[in-house]
Amino acid sequence: DGTLLSRGYNDRGQLGNMTRINSPLFQKVNFSYNMSFKCIDMACGSDHNLALMSDGALFVWGAGALGQLGLGPNQKDTLQPTEILFFRNKHISIQQISCGQYHSVVIGNEARQSNENSKKSPRQSIYSFGLSEYDIHNINGRGRFRNVRESRYYFSPRKLEANILNDKSIIGVGCTAHSTIIQMNNGALYTWGWPS
Repeated sequence: DGTLLSRGYNDRGQLGNMTRINSPLFQKVNFSYNMSFKCIDMACGSDHNLALMSDGALFVWGAGALGQLGLGPNQKDTLQPTEILFFRNKHISIQQISCGQYHSVVIGNEARQSNENSKKSPRQSIYSFGLSEYDIHNINGRGRFRNVRESRYYFSPRKLEANILNDKSIIGVGCTAHSTIIQMNNGALYTWGWPS
């Protein structure tokens, strides 16, 4: 029915129940939100979580000091699900979500102008946020390993520019601890991040 339950370690608020108390039993995740909308997708990192709702809202909670919640600079732990307003404000329709150990990835459609009659047609894009080591946010692989202190790389969702999306679409996304993998509709797989 779209209800989220959580249990386990809770030192960073990753259970989403407004406490830091560990729980061996499942408890309901505490949304302060119109619950007529249900969770349709879920992703878990080391100690942070993402939940995509049926109305397109993306909620995050848990550890946020490394930017993995995408809520902006100076973010600490969030003990209750909080919406990332970036995607709603930019009219980006989220399709898929995934988490690495300390980073998050979102695949979404953004409106763009079409050449035909000035109608808008969607364009698929990749957004990432979180720890910036190991070129986690460098899809083209042209950079050096990023310094974790380079805050411009990770505290808010960042669109990854890549030619691989030209005339193709992403049908799957997944993350390891420090890398991202996408599957294209032509069967190709692309990866970036820590190569070992």
